[in-house]
Amino acid sequence: MLLYLELKLFISSSHSLKDKRQVVHSIKDRLKSRFNLSVSELNSDNKWQTATLGIAYVGQNGKNIGKMKRNIKENIYLNGNAEILSVKEEIL
Repeated sequence: MLLYLELKLFISSSHSLKDKRQVVHSIKDRLKSRFNLSVSELNSDNKWQTATLGIAYVGQNGKNIGKMKRNIKENIYLNGNAEILSVKEEIL
């Protein structure tokens, strides 16, 4: 099974594009290393307080996919650098 998440993030501590890049890079690296999934920044526009991440994960079953979805959201929330504004998800 494949989980695809598209997360729109609000980065309140960001005051420049450089700040935004640091936060996004940190989130991407942490998710990749902790959960062994693919993460990419989508539509990297010049808005310095918002970012959209695309995340893909391959799991063995629906239970595994649900657990991973919760872990990803919780990890971003607990880090405190970004707030999740919206989530689009697909499970294939």
